[in-house]
Formats: sequence, C-alpha cells, structure tokens
Amino acid sequence: MMMKSWKIAIESLGFKRFKYSKFSHMHLMAFRKTSLKTTSDLVSRNYPGMLYIPQDFNSIEDEEYSNPSCYVRSDIEDEQLAYGFTELPDAPYDSDSGESQASSIPFYELEDPILLLS
Repeated sequence: MMMKSWKIAIESLGFKRFKYSKFSHMHLMAFRKTSLKTTSDLVSRNYPGMLYIPQDFNSIEDEEYSNPSCYVRSDIEDEQLAYGFTELPDAPYDSDSGESQASSIPFYELEDPILLLS
C-alpha cells in the first residue's frame, strides 16, 4: 500500500515511473519527468500525507517501551567514537569530480533536456 501511495503522489507531479526494483529490505523506484506541467496541486490534494515511511508512525513513547535497554552515550564516548572515524581515508569519493577510489568509472549527470528545464 505504501509503494502505491508514493507512486500516485509522485505521478501527480508530472513524473512517470520507468523502473521498479524490489529487494528484501527495500523498494527502488525511478521516475522521469514527462510533463512540464504538474497535473495537480501537491498541498491541496493532500499528497504530503501519501509520502510516508513506516517510521513516521512510531512515537518516542512506543520506542521507549519496546527497547528498555536504550543506552545514552556520554560526551567522552562520543569523542572516542568520533576519533575512530579519523582512521578512515580522507576522501573515499569526490562528488565534485565524480571520481571514486573504489572505481575508475567517471560519473556523468544526465543531459536530459526535460530534466534540465525543471
């Protein structure tokens, strides 16, 4: 039901779904802008309520009762955790140049005229 809700809301904005993949823990949908005009007003048609994830309906009270062993880190523990990240490489991926240390394949943005107009 959630995926259908997302599809309807996004298609109402002039996008058309052209790819869908389902994995064990996630759904992937790719949309393409097919119309320069939006077919409906997002706010007046209550579409924001259609764009949700299951976590949106969890309240803090529910989480506290379902996870009684919730642990809050101290400032010292936060600093130690942050220090552990200093051992990581400085720049595993340079998003501006499109180069990655893991891959030599450059990243190119789509040069779709419809996408460039929006």
